[in-house]
Amino acid sequence: MVVQVVKPDGSVTTYNSATNIDTNTLGFGTSNLVAGTHTLRACLNANCEPPTISTSFSITASSTGSRANFFASVLQSAARIFRGFLGFFR
Repeated sequence: MVVQVVKPDGSVTTYNSATNIDTNTLGFGTSNLVAGTHTLRACLNANCEPPTISTSFSITASSTGSRANFFASVLQSAARIFRGFLGFFR
């Protein structure tokens, strides 16, 4: 399982990859996020070949506090999706 963020410029950051990963150990941070539309995705391998699951989110402010709060809410929503994704492959 690999969890990545695709940034507005198309670059990909892998935040955590592991077997038996759970929503408490994803290792996310906000220091390298910029304003724009991002995609949070979970993949079964490092190449992110199908099947994958993803959700988009936008950052409109460059304030670190705003990014952290918004990203935390995105992660909470995405965690519900990822739990279903992980359950499908168990």
